[in-house]
Amino acid sequence: MEDWIERSFARVKILVDTGATPLPPGSMQITPLQRAQKRKKSEGRKVYKLLLNNARIRYDCVGKG
Repeated sequence: MEDWIERSFARVKILVDTGATPLPPGSMQITPLQRAQKRKKSEGRKVYKLLLNNARIRYDCVGKG
């Protein structure tokens, strides 16, 4: 299970590192950042922190929290 968690995080990191942004909403009008924020397990929290930090650095418009 832990291997799957790391691969999931690694995939998100690759997307972020190559320019994907966590802020535009998808078809359900929810952003990737909002979806990640609702995740409770450690992998989800790790992905949320990555996306939040990326949004802060790229856009300087996301509140602290």
